[in-house]
Amino acid sequence: NNTPIDDNSDNSNNDLPQDSNPKPFVLKSYSQLDDVTSCNPNMWYVEKYVAVGIVNWLLAGAGVGKSLFMVQIAVSVATGTKVGFLPDDSLIPPKKRVVFYRIEVFENEYLGKYGDVKIISESGILWRDRNDLTTPDFKGLIDDLKLLVENTNEETLVCIDPISKYTDFDADKFADEVEKLMARAKEKGFHLTFLCSAHLDELSSWKRVTSENIKTT
Repeated sequence: NNTPIDDNSDNSNNDLPQDSNPKPFVLKSYSQLDDVTSCNPNMWYVEKYVAVGIVNWLLAGAGVGKSLFMVQIAVSVATGTKVGFLPDDSLIPPKKRVVFYRIEVFENEYLGKYGDVKIISESGILWRDRNDLTTPDFKGLIDDLKLLVENTNEETLVCIDPISKYTDFDADKFADEVEKLMARAKEKGFHLTFLCSAHLDELSSWKRVTSENIKTT
């Protein structure tokens, strides 16, 4: 081959694709973000508190009213009525199926807080106590949630109160399992939404916070 070589030519970029229409560099305002759902009623069960199709968390210390807060949300969604703690002009939840897992059970708990319990008994909420599960541990909860998904095709809000009651609770395992369950529900044609309460680790004001106290899910 006697083809002359041009030592001054640089062919290193000849094989790279040439973008004749590069994507412009544009900074967005908040309202232009792809995931902004603001007041779209199809994306909220409870505006700014419980979004559809994800795992929502209710976190607080012990004895401050997490269960009351969750039951109020559950009743509002199950009945499609206004949430009492939101402003009058807020979105009214769409009436949806609610399944409530009571992981911490106290005898006659609701009788002391809701009088004759009519507001709860007539709401249509469906219940599972910890003792209803095949095994009362964290694995039993996951197994029961799998049965729940396979036995319905209806849009469902699942309330779990409190999930931190399980001494064998594994946040990574839970995130992995519910992601699969939500994908399975979507495959069957409906949204599966979670609202889970959990106790925060409580420290005395004088104690130093370390990496041991900072957890993620």
